[in-house]
Amino acid sequence: MDYKKYLVILPGIILTFVLYTLSQGFNNIIGIELLGYEKSPISTAMIAILLGMVFGNIFQIILLMMIGLDFTQKYILKTWNYLSWNSIKTI
Repeated sequence: MDYKKYLVILPGIILTFVLYTLSQGFNNIIGIELLGYEKSPISTAMIAILLGMVFGNIFQIILLMMIGLDFTQKYILKTWNYLSWNSIKTI
């Protein structure tokens, strides 16, 4: 079957989800616990970008992960962006 070629993107998508989850946790710790705000003033996306930069320089990202990361960047994030902007326009 052809499903094996689609499983190649799975490790990169999982890595993206892990980085997002870590950044959300750091966002809550920094903004809510340390700074004492009700809602964190720091963007989760900014923390995810910083974590990606740090981890990208510390660890060697293997080709298998890069395929999934590229897929996430090209398709999933653009689709999410499109859907979120369209929902804002309809409000």
